[in-house]
Amino acid sequence: MSWDVFRSGTYSGRIARAFACNLEKAPPLLTRPFMISFINLGPHSYVRVELVPLTPNGPYRLTVEHPAKTLVEYFDTPFEAMNRHAEIERVLTQSDT
Repeated sequence: MSWDVFRSGTYSGRIARAFACNLEKAPPLLTRPFMISFINLGPHSYVRVELVPLTPNGPYRLTVEHPAKTLVEYFDTPFEAMNRHAEIERVLTQSDT
């Protein structure tokens, strides 16, 4: 979608302003080379997960900060790191039924 679509009156002014604002703010977010996520363990506890490339093409460091301890692992590809992230999240969020 281009800015011309909004100037033509196809969309309301409020949506056009939001779109323009997002165009200005979003590019810096796209250039961040890392990922941070949180896994909720309960009302007052969470796990922070961070994936950072150590160089532009790897290796990649996965850091899992649990309230009890911190786990740091290194991977050759982001795919391997994301698979490990999913495995850790699955273990931490499974119910004991």
